[in-house]
Amino acid sequence: VLLDEGADHDDRVYDLTGPEAFTLAEAADELSRVTGRPVVYVPETREEAYASRAGYGAEDWEVAGWVTSYEAIAN
Repeated sequence: VLLDEGADHDDRVYDLTGPEAFTLAEAADELSRVTGRPVVYVPETREEAYASRAGYGAEDWEVAGWVTSYEAIAN
């Protein structure tokens, strides 16, 4: 998050990363640990992902954006 409104961030690229890579399952495990509540990552095929989001009434391009974003993160 950039909080300095006076700084010039136009056309700049920032790598947002931490000290290690982790899977979505590991992220869910960590969320469970810190919240004390169960969080489970359930992997989906591309077809399952499209089907699970189809009921939201979103435009096709919006659903495709959701699915491809999660694919990029998951992979």
